[in-house]
Amino acid sequence: VVGLGVFSPFGIGGRYWSKRGLTRYLSTESTISTISVNPTLAWQVTPKLSVGLGVYYLHSLNTAEKMVDQSMFGAGDGKFSLDADGGEWGYNLGILMTPFEKLSLGFAFRSKVSVDQEGDAELKNIAPALQPSFGGSKYKTHVDTTVDLPEIVSFGIAYRPTTKLTLG
Repeated sequence: VVGLGVFSPFGIGGRYWSKRGLTRYLSTESTISTISVNPTLAWQVTPKLSVGLGVYYLHSLNTAEKMVDQSMFGAGDGKFSLDADGGEWGYNLGILMTPFEKLSLGFAFRSKVSVDQEGDAELKNIAPALQPSFGGSKYKTHVDTTVDLPEIVSFGIAYRPTTKLTLG
């Protein structure tokens, strides 16, 4: 059997509306989002055992914002922002065993992926005392970074007491 999956295996984000709160120097907004395209092949080795494998391409987007304390220069907060994205290949495999007609056991493994990302970092509202070093009140530069997304190991059990009910 040949299949194709399109899904988001990872995604996390937070928006902290107050740019004046206690955590503003750590983060005011942060998002990591992913999309994965995963063609797969599966083979029923015996009536009770099937195996599958595939490769996947994972695209990742990373955005972040935080405020920068410039009080030592007699200025208000600056604002740092990051936007970067990139993609990388990984692999997955799975085993499905059906020892009894109504019982299935499954195991799946998805490899770790290290995504090299490229994008821009920007600093705005730079303190006047620092502006000569940055060429003005705003500074933008190219960034390269890596996001490591972990391997995933899954195990599942399904029991079908009737043809219309499966407990997992």
